[in-house]
Amino acid sequence: MDIKKVARVGGRVLFYGFTGVAGPSILKTASLLKREAQKTGESAKRIRELANEAREASRVRKEEAKRDETFQQAMERHADISLRRVYLAVLARKRASLVCLTLSLVLSLPALLHGHVIGLLPLVVGSSMSLEFAWLAEFRLWQLRGRKLSQAEQGSLRDFWMDAGAWKKALDPEPGYGLDAPQKAYRRWLWLKRLGLASFALGLVCGLDLFFSRSRGDTGYALCCAGLGLVIAMLVEFHLRFLRFQLSKKAPVLALFRFESGACYEE
Repeated sequence: MDIKKVARVGGRVLFYGFTGVAGPSILKTASLLKREAQKTGESAKRIRELANEAREASRVRKEEAKRDETFQQAMERHADISLRRVYLAVLARKRASLVCLTLSLVLSLPALLHGHVIGLLPLVVGSSMSLEFAWLAEFRLWQLRGRKLSQAEQGSLRDFWMDAGAWKKALDPEPGYGLDAPQKAYRRWLWLKRLGLASFALGLVCGLDLFFSRSRGDTGYALCCAGLGLVIAMLVEFHLRFLRFQLSKKAPVLALFRFESGACYEE
């Protein structure tokens, strides 16, 4: 066997294989890599531009925050928003924080009574954060009540801190804010109806759970609670129909099962 001839034939096969198959693939891969490198460079440049814009916007916001804007100037700058609507929006945040605070206390109480350290987690974390959010919302409400915002108007956080009873006011959900006497009466009865509907729903869920468990004999107690809640909701609904007539408010279809979350607050 001629070794030179075999080497020459093998070299030609490798050369044609490289130039015919591997070569175009390598060139195409190199072209794709170059294109991706260009796109990466453009993306990095765009990210740097966005970062610079964000820093500039942050600087502008800080400069605006340093200005001691008065309450009247702030209201003129947001003339399209009513003061009552802003107050109700902040008040809703405070109420949500108070609900979270109550849930944190309720969740931590059974565990602490049974001696489980895990009960400290919702008590410390959930309660503290909820109380902080309620306090911050109360700070905004305090500014809106007094119509003061700047330091010259004594509307800063330090002034709020020095005000007596600030923490106690943060725990007040203000259930009757912005309502007259008939509307307050309507909402008081409405909360009783909501309690009846909640008892009805929880009774049904508990009854269904007990029926498919080993405690099937206790299903009747849960259904009795559900029925009692439904009766309370029905009786209160009859009274609310009379109050709706006094308030010139039409009763919606299936009003018995409506919670009416925004009752008396529609503008």
